[in-house]
Order: sequence, then structure tokens, then C-alpha cells
Amino acid sequence: MQARIEVDVREVLPLLGREGFCAWTHAGHPIQLFIRASMEEARMNVRYRVELNQTERDQLKALLNGGRHAARKLKRAQILLAADADASDEEIARSVGVGGSTVYRTKRRFVLGNLEAALREEPRPGADRKLSGKEEALLVATAEPAQRPRPLDPGALGG
Repeated sequence: MQARIEVDVREVLPLLGREGFCAWTHAGHPIQLFIRASMEEARMNVRYRVELNQTERDQLKALLNGGRHAARKLKRAQILLAADADASDEEIARSVGVGGSTVYRTKRRFVLGNLEAALREEPRPGADRKLSGKEEALLVATAEPAQRPRPLDPGALGG
């Protein structure tokens, strides 16, 4: 499968000229060009084109119309459907209520991977858990009674 990646020349060329310096020879040939754009800025100018097939479209609509799902997963589904409808990244970010980088990453993960890759959570950075789920449950169960979390007593609230 060929990746569906586009570069918008109207956005790359201004980026290359931004804060740059270009000296020209007497014949008009460039001899130096210093680009002060970061790699992240240059990467963000690659446009990933989302083209959903009917099955993928139906899956996303079903996800949005029924059941309980994580909010982030629903936002990614909205991003993909809007991108498939040829909305701009700025329009998508505004209507879904996310940042432009979220739109970019979601589209990239769909184009380079698949629908499941675009919808699932990526591991987040941070320290590893100190206790497993079982170890944490054992710790809570063996804690002093005064330190154990207590269930809320409905009678205590006067109800």
C-alpha cells in the first residue's frame, strides 16, 4: 500500500525563506541558504491525506453513535471523518476542540498505519508503575483499618 502523503509547496517555500539568508552570485545563482526552521516546523508542513473506504467510514460513525468510549478515541474518530471530508487542519482542530498537532498526529498514524493505529492510545512518557495491580490491591487490603479507604455510607449524609 502506498502512503498518501502530500507536501503543500505554498507552505514549504515560505518556511524555507523565513528568517533565512540567501546570497546570489552575479549570474543569479544561490550560493548560501540558512534555514532557521526547526525540524518540527518542517515536519508539520507534510500533509497526510486521509481517504477512508466505506467500511472505515461506517466503523467510525458507529463508534460515534453508540456506546461508551474514551473521549480521546471519539475525538480521533471525528478528526478522521472531517479529514476524509476534505476539511482543513485548522477547521478540524477548531470544530473538534483539539490542537493542530493532534490533528496532524492522528492523520499521520492513519496514513502510515491503519484505522486501529489512528484510534488507539499511544504509551505516554513517564515513570513505570512501582506496584502492579495485584500488589496495589494487596497493599490496600492489608493497610491499617484507619488508613483503608471507606465506602460512602448513604445514611451518613442524612438520606
